[in-house]
Amino acid sequence: MTSEEFAILSHSIFRNGRRLFPCALATQPEWQFRCLSKVSKVPKLAIGITTFYRQDKFLQSLSTLCEELCRINIPGAIYAVETSILPDNLKSCETCGKSGNGQAIWYLHNPLLTQSEARNLVCEHVDLHTEFIGFIDNDIYLGEDCLNTCIAFLETTPSAIGVAPVLRAVSGVQSTQTDGVIIMPNEHARANAFGHHNGLLCTYMLRGAYFLRRRFLSTTTYPESPFLADFTVWQNVPLFQTLRESKELFGYLEAPGAVAFHDSRRDNATITKSMGDWMPETLKSIMLLFYRNRLWEHDQSKRNMRFINRMCEVLADYGVAAPRAMVVSLMGLARCLHEEQWSSAQPRIKEILGEAPSKELRDLGAVLMESEVSWPRMQRIQSNDLAIPY
Repeated sequence: MTSEEFAILSHSIFRNGRRLFPCALATQPEWQFRCLSKVSKVPKLAIGITTFYRQDKFLQSLSTLCEELCRINIPGAIYAVETSILPDNLKSCETCGKSGNGQAIWYLHNPLLTQSEARNLVCEHVDLHTEFIGFIDNDIYLGEDCLNTCIAFLETTPSAIGVAPVLRAVSGVQSTQTDGVIIMPNEHARANAFGHHNGLLCTYMLRGAYFLRRRFLSTTTYPESPFLADFTVWQNVPLFQTLRESKELFGYLEAPGAVAFHDSRRDNATITKSMGDWMPETLKSIMLLFYRNRLWEHDQSKRNMRFINRMCEVLADYGVAAPRAMVVSLMGLARCLHEEQWSSAQPRIKEILGEAPSKELRDLGAVLMESEVSWPRMQRIQSNDLAIPY
């Protein structure tokens, strides 16, 4: 990152998950994908990678993906969406595009996009005849035979809509054949799993790297599906919650070969490094999950307690001094969102925030008070907003 970029970035602020810049950007955002490498065959598999800096990690992630697609001879398309200030990862995409490995590579640079918007753009651009769509974080490296194992499972298990490889931790751009500690599915995911089915550990969500049948994208009913725009962090959660409620089969494939690796080295794009920016968005997402699941209702008491305890753990990990009091405030905001219109909600929001004053809640209040335009949309985030009517 250049000193000029750093100065621009350090003076930017987050509002509703969107980074706002006080001055003109060095380059104008692109709103359309550009093709760096085109192939004649219709892609069987499309994979989206969103990236923010991390040039070395992104290059390794992209390279292993291209190598795997070439090795197993699956027609593929890779969609890279970069939200860095400058298109720092364009060169890596161009290099892979010129390698002649037989994959289509598409690239889009736009620092104004949220992660949900970036992923939705990938979904919108995928060929309608593509069978599978995947998403990989830019610090995830696929292990040898990972793609082949996961796609073969989906082909031979028609009842499954999604699958994820087991995720192991590595440190550095090293051989991805090194066994690392399993970080997903972790103990929490296993403790709350829904059981095993055909080799899948059926969990409440997937993360890091996962592959889905593309057909569900064309049947989602929410206009900003499949990743809800108001969830600017934890984008996967409402999607997989809805798929679980629709009784769709997905989970982690615990089979030889189904392994991916997470580069655990810390960098400036690591969430723990930028938590001060993202805390209001994290709180908003927790509040919207409370709202979406109506966890204040009596018949939700069992689910309520389990979820509250988990959210307290999350906030404690992020350094919140009184996580349970914070959760109670978020529950009150969620109920307010359910019961009130915007005009009547504003006084109640101020009252709730005044009862539990803290910097984190004041920041959240600023985000909510600037969300008037999206308040009706936020109120529509319910369990049926991502119905999958096959």
